[in-house]
Amino acid sequence: MSWVTLLSKKLNRGSPYSASRMVSYLAIMGLSIGIATFLLTQGIFAGFEKTFFEKILGFHAHLMVDKWDPYASFDPEVRDLWGEFPDEVIASTPYLSKPSMLIYQGKIQGVILKGVERNTFDQVYDLSFQSWQNHQTYQKITDLILADSELPQIILGSDLAKELGVHSKDPIIRAYLSDSEAGQSKGRTQRFQVIGIFHTGFQEFDKGFALLDLQSLQGLFHTEDELSGYDFLLKNPFKAREVSQVLKEKLKKTPYYMMSWDELYAPLFTAIAMDRKVIFIVLVLVIAVAAFNIVGVLWLRLFEKRKEISILRAMGAQHFSIQKLFFLQGFKLTLFGVMGGFLLAALLYYLLKESSLFRLPKEVYLIETLPIYFSWEVALSVIGASFIVATLATWLGVHRLKKERLHL
Repeated sequence: MSWVTLLSKKLNRGSPYSASRMVSYLAIMGLSIGIATFLLTQGIFAGFEKTFFEKILGFHAHLMVDKWDPYASFDPEVRDLWGEFPDEVIASTPYLSKPSMLIYQGKIQGVILKGVERNTFDQVYDLSFQSWQNHQTYQKITDLILADSELPQIILGSDLAKELGVHSKDPIIRAYLSDSEAGQSKGRTQRFQVIGIFHTGFQEFDKGFALLDLQSLQGLFHTEDELSGYDFLLKNPFKAREVSQVLKEKLKKTPYYMMSWDELYAPLFTAIAMDRKVIFIVLVLVIAVAAFNIVGVLWLRLFEKRKEISILRAMGAQHFSIQKLFFLQGFKLTLFGVMGGFLLAALLYYLLKESSLFRLPKEVYLIETLPIYFSWEVALSVIGASFIVATLATWLGVHRLKKERLHL
């Protein structure tokens, strides 16, 4: 072991009440808090991305083909276009969407009535449903919606049911249906039996949609063969835009259009990515400020040990050895700060993950709990960036020693 390493350890075991020792603790705390903040913010952004991805793909198909003109008929042969991608498309299901207003005990709420085909819906969508009759949870819509019933059956989003105040003791709800497509100027109301709710955790879906059988919705509007479009499930959802671009060329001269999930929600994910980059740059600067506190500690120790340094120089110690001595001091402070920041972030991550202390307004953030996601890739990148910035600041501070004239 070299004399530089031994002397560095001796400096670490200095008086616990010295000024440099107390300032060292403060510098380590500052760097730890900065790194913990860095890790938590990146974890929260990653949590938003992951949560939105899961919620959106739980209710929204990977690809959808719809009509430009809502009153135009839909050509079922469009479905045959997917034969060009046999290795990508897993399943498809038709749907019919109609805007409506639900009325329950004096409360009115706008909603999209979505008619789905019971036999193929579960192949594309990943939803669970809670029955109001026996309060059981079903994974398939066929287990909940009956083929024959006295009244048309409907499944409400959880936030929609809460907003209207619908409860299982009085499950009859009315909907305003517009017959403008049939040339009638007046609408009408239709009674529905609420048989259950679905919950995605995403307010846009839970408050804005109600599901019912496709044939029932077609019968209510007297259009037995009408469809709004088709939803498709792919093996790899991240290839949805690539497949969409190919099919858009084939649909150019038709009354149909193609939309992938990432195109539809591109503004949302772009905003998250942009905010994440901006916060990353800001927090790197915060880490840099905390790192320069370590430089201040080194200069304070240099002031305290100036006589010892002069003696070492008189005994023949090179400038490089003196620089190495203080660089090791700064490196150890940086290491303690990074480790402390990681442990503090891990503790706060556990508390936020398990206790759900922070409730978010769904009207603003679309979800109700603060999401946080731990990724070793993100953690190592944050720790690596913080360590590099702090080490660079230490080296710059130590490099100044070469220009200082120290005397006995």
